[in-house]
Amino acid sequence: MKVLCITRLFSGIESSLFNKKWKPTGVPTIFKMIEKFDSEAEGRFIFTSKDGFTNWNTPKVETLKLEGLNHKITVLPGKTKFFFLPLNKLQLIARELFQFLYCLVAYFKEKPDFIYIDHANTLIAAFFARFTSTPVVYRVMGVYPFMRDVIKENSLKGRIFKFCYRSPFKQVICTQDGSGVEPWLETALHPNTKVEKLINGVDDFNIIKDTPESLATIPTDKTKVLFVGKIETAKGSVSFVESLILSIKQDPDIHAIVVGNGSKRESLIEKVKEEGLEGSFTFIQRLPHNEILKVHELSDIYISLNRLGNLSVANLEAMKFGQCMIFPKSQPETKIDFITDSLLEDNCAIRVENSDDIKGIKESILRLHKNKDEIQLLSTNMKKCAQKFIPTWEKRVSKEFTTITNAIKTS
Repeated sequence: MKVLCITRLFSGIESSLFNKKWKPTGVPTIFKMIEKFDSEAEGRFIFTSKDGFTNWNTPKVETLKLEGLNHKITVLPGKTKFFFLPLNKLQLIARELFQFLYCLVAYFKEKPDFIYIDHANTLIAAFFARFTSTPVVYRVMGVYPFMRDVIKENSLKGRIFKFCYRSPFKQVICTQDGSGVEPWLETALHPNTKVEKLINGVDDFNIIKDTPESLATIPTDKTKVLFVGKIETAKGSVSFVESLILSIKQDPDIHAIVVGNGSKRESLIEKVKEEGLEGSFTFIQRLPHNEILKVHELSDIYISLNRLGNLSVANLEAMKFGQCMIFPKSQPETKIDFITDSLLEDNCAIRVENSDDIKGIKESILRLHKNKDEIQLLSTNMKKCAQKFIPTWEKRVSKEFTTITNAIKTS
């Protein structure tokens, strides 16, 4: 098979480009499929730089050979290539047009058997689906507010995206991340489009025995409450810190661990300092994956307050590990986490009203802190339940690859 693979340049991949060594730090949904295509197919791998999502500022096309990949990859520049244009909007339009034309030339040059392309490149995906005979596999990594809002708009942008979403894609593959994908898929796509929804994978755990230096300051004699993810409002990081401040003030034998980076990180660290609770919080910007697993082992309670869905890879790892978890109830309006409700039994986790339920989060922490048997029971129940629905990455990638090959065979 010959593939033309076009995806956004994700921040979790760009470090591989800078180091010339394939070692992604995020987006396993995408990078594991790239590895599968790299070993099982021929073709081209093109990353499109979308400004605001990456630190890649090179104004020219770069073709790179990375250690660890058989194929070269091409990175298309963002709006920095068009810095001479007077308006930001013109730069963005020029960026999209340039990336489209480059991918079009690559298509005619490569003559692929199929095109694998993500939502960040929807306009390009729609063109190939509508105006070529090559099967297009459209990759949706969950559903986000923009995607919901744009199909409700009667603006020019809304009409364009609705037209694009209803293109005759050969196959749509959607990550089932709890973001309420079902209503969007039913409304946005053409009714004849074949859709496969897949939960991401988690591999068997290989936890390091010794506590690394990065985790050495975490106290062993307190109830430790963990947050892992981007330090952004949408991820619930602000609510987490506010809830832990209240909990610790009521009982200082609680310790908070915040792992991640983001725009809210410095302000939250400052807020903790203002409360005089620096010694009760451990902020860690980045950890290798094996140390993430170690911090799970060191923690007693894991809290996820993601407003957009709670079946992220980080949460799936916590579930399969068997963490005692607190996270929000599902959202009827958007169907966010309805799938989570169906997968997890009521005795697997504590559910608070929503991501802003500071009181409920605090009370849940204090209750668990005083009842270690409940922590253990929730942990055991979660681990048993997670084994039923979370696949290994090998099975997850194999399922997606098989779905793609079956779709191509029917073309």
